Amino acid sequence: MLSFDITDRHIRIIRGTESRGRIRVSSASTIDLSEGLIVNGHIKDIPKMATIINDELKARRMDDKEAVVTLSSNLVIFKELHIPKAKTAPYNGNKPDAAHNGYSRGIFNLLLHCR
Repeated sequence: MLSFDITDRHIRIIRGTESRGRIRVSSASTIDLSEGLIVNGHIKDIPKMATIINDELKARRMDDKEAVVTLSSNLVIFKELHIPKAKTAPYNGNKPDAAHNGYSRGIFNLLLHCR
């Protein structure tokens, strides 16, 4: 199977096989792209892009029929955030505290402990 990672500056192609839960990479290639061919995940010249990819696949003899493609863009952001379990503060009646910009002390403590 082929894996394509396409950014505004590069196309990375990896050919690999999966066996017993492990991935074995048999070949890899990086294509440097001219500026403006892909802008923020949008391919400006699709025929040119197809030619570039086909030429590289032929040169590297990557003739797999299955592929996975990722195309990066600044318009969509995927972030994974791990927040540790926060220490709880004693309940103070949920009265706003001016020093904490209107947040109750419990919420303020929660935010401090999640950093």
